[in-house]
Amino acid sequence: MSLKDLTVSLLKMVSKTTTLFLIEFFEWYGKTPITKQSYSEARGKLNHGAIKAINYDFIDGYYEKEYKTYKGNILLSVDASGISLPISEEIREHFGCPSNQNQISKTPVGNGSYLYDLENEIIINGVLRPYAYSEREMLFEHIRIIRKIASLKDKKIIVIMDRGYPSIE
Repeated sequence: MSLKDLTVSLLKMVSKTTTLFLIEFFEWYGKTPITKQSYSEARGKLNHGAIKAINYDFIDGYYEKEYKTYKGNILLSVDASGISLPISEEIREHFGCPSNQNQISKTPVGNGSYLYDLENEIIINGVLRPYAYSEREMLFEHIRIIRKIASLKDKKIIVIMDRGYPSIE
């Protein structure tokens, strides 16, 4: 699968099973479908930085045109959540495992956070960090991204978060 095909497929994949999506995608593209395993292998080779760069370009272009606001403000929300990850020693070492008073889990967990535009229903940024990583620090990462996206620099933005983000900053 070429880089172009892989990128287009990732952008078009929404909420279907991978098998159904691949059949429809390659039918639309006029090519012979590949297996789910081949698709997963191709995705695994893709540098995540490329996806982020494509997303930032999309976001930058999106806010240069007409978009929905709430009383003239871009209305964003942010929240973090634990995400169960595949079990491997390397992943355990990097992300960590939760524990309670009785034991440490064997399942690695990441702390994921998304910055989401509520009116336009798009994700501005997402981060995945180790289990014990601070929600506030991930929020600051989101804010740094907002400041880097040219079309958002002069916009009025409201960011909504829950009470897990107390901070003077």
